[in-house]
Amino acid sequence: MVRRQFAFGLKLHVSSTCAIVNRQLDKILLSRWAGLGTVTSYEVGLRMAANAGSFQPYLAAALLPAASQLDATDDRDRLVALYHRASRYLFVVGVPIFLVLLRRAERT
Repeated sequence: MVRRQFAFGLKLHVSSTCAIVNRQLDKILLSRWAGLGTVTSYEVGLRMAANAGSFQPYLAAALLPAASQLDATDDRDRLVALYHRASRYLFVVGVPIFLVLLRRAERT
């Protein structure tokens, strides 16, 4: 049991480190070649787009109890099925938001 918890904790820390690198690497590279002023404009646009896409993670968070239960019972097949079904639903919810943002971007 301790080995399983340690493995989960290790995966969680590696995932968090990757998320930090993923969020900051583009800004570091952009500042290296284009300057800090460009990074500021990029950050404003990036935050606007990120806020528009923040609706889906709230929906996905509702699946955590069910996914945790399936993982605790080692029901991998149902966990994978839940992941695929949830991905489809989140895609269907996200497409209209994307299309609205795309239409607004075309107008400007």
